[in-house]
Amino acid sequence: MNNGNYGVKFIVVATLFWSFLDITYAKNIFRISSKTPYLNISSALQADTTAIGPTDFVVFNNTVAVLDSAGCKISFFDFSGHFCKKISLPDGYYQRLMRDKDNNLYAFANHGLQTAVLKITDKKIKKTTLQASLASVVAYAVFDDRGMFLKNSNFNRDKINVSAPYVNGLSYQIKYKNNAGVHPILLIGNKEVKLNHHFPNAGTRIEQIDADGTAWIEQSLEIAYQKAQTYVLKISPAGEVEAIYQLPEIHPDDYVEHQIAISDQGEVWFMRGLPTELWLDKLEPLTESATLFFYEQGQDAKKKIMHRIMAATNDACPARTEILNRGLQYVHFNYCYPLAAVENDASCPARKIPQYLLATGSQCQQAVGYNWGGFDSVDSYSKKLLYMKAGNVNTSVAPLLTCATGVDCSGLVSNLWGLKSKWGTAQIFSKTDSIDISKLRIGDVLVKPNYHVMLYTGSSNAQIATIEAVARPGKVIESLHPISWFLQHGYTAKKAYNIC
Repeated sequence: MNNGNYGVKFIVVATLFWSFLDITYAKNIFRISSKTPYLNISSALQADTTAIGPTDFVVFNNTVAVLDSAGCKISFFDFSGHFCKKISLPDGYYQRLMRDKDNNLYAFANHGLQTAVLKITDKKIKKTTLQASLASVVAYAVFDDRGMFLKNSNFNRDKINVSAPYVNGLSYQIKYKNNAGVHPILLIGNKEVKLNHHFPNAGTRIEQIDADGTAWIEQSLEIAYQKAQTYVLKISPAGEVEAIYQLPEIHPDDYVEHQIAISDQGEVWFMRGLPTELWLDKLEPLTESATLFFYEQGQDAKKKIMHRIMAATNDACPARTEILNRGLQYVHFNYCYPLAAVENDASCPARKIPQYLLATGSQCQQAVGYNWGGFDSVDSYSKKLLYMKAGNVNTSVAPLLTCATGVDCSGLVSNLWGLKSKWGTAQIFSKTDSIDISKLRIGDVLVKPNYHVMLYTGSSNAQIATIEAVARPGKVIESLHPISWFLQHGYTAKKAYNIC
């Protein structure tokens, strides 16, 4: 399949444009009800979380292994949806599951500025801790001929050629025309494969590299204002696009963090999470006419993007710089917690301990703790820890517990904006001006009313960087997501309140 010829052959009309958006090239394999005892699936949307159920999965040996974040386990099902077995994991907030070429599993847990990596074999679980945030780690994680490749990390590798994964002697890299993440190119050795999107930070990443050198690339296109569509491209070692798969539309409240799995048989699977059930689909390649539309839409996106300018991340406005600096103070706050600030007791019966804190004992940890309804500054948080509990992740109680200290997502943004009183996510949404998501500047936010808000801190290649207070792992963290993730999950870009 040669993508160079499609631009001159394809003619599309408006009705055809919208018809393709509704086509799903997927076969539903099985569904798992939220009532199953083998997975923890919440039937209600939870505030200040990005995942409330199974977060990732892999497919191999005719089984589907589902990462159950809430249950801290991996549950295995056959292709009929029948439960096979489970593997229990140590406590943690798990968001990513991968398999290597020997079908060993790797589970990634979020600890804020640290990432726990668990290698899971038939006989044991081996844990390694990386000094990097989960988002920055898994955005580039892929297995190659040397094991697991993690960008800017020598995890289980020698120090030679750590800048890119290598398979069969060839390096695999995604390069961009500029820092905004437009005009991506896949480099296989010296071979350049032009990819399709022109949407800044829409998201392009290497999903998997097979043992024979076949690359699976995930990327998104802007198909309408504030709307994106995600695809998976199968590319041969010679640089030929062999197949294109279109991902089904994501429900805004979908709790699955990573929705694609390439099986050991070269099949593309898709997992979607609903409050009532979990869906497992096997995707089919696009038809020839839909493939033509894919390439035509990429050219159309180029025209749309020409007049849109990405704002510089090094903002000259002192107020915005101050917002960023204070936000980083929340992330990098170091404190050695006394036993009384960690453990629950009769003085704070409704509190749930944040996951990043060890359940018992005094300990030294990083970042301000998440507290449902909280509105503390870094300074007030450190002072209150002398007589109050470090955070509360029980979002089912009416805020605010007077026995706990910390911030929730809107409390963090309200503080960073210098507001005298705390605004909720609905107030942040209604009292600020909407902007194009590609024109975000430091201090602006991405908000989903009555659910969650994140502070924008910059863009790099195909990722948007944010600071957010989250109930899991229970503190203020830095995050990375492509623009397509925010659009698909119902977030709106909003200008910082009363900013210069």
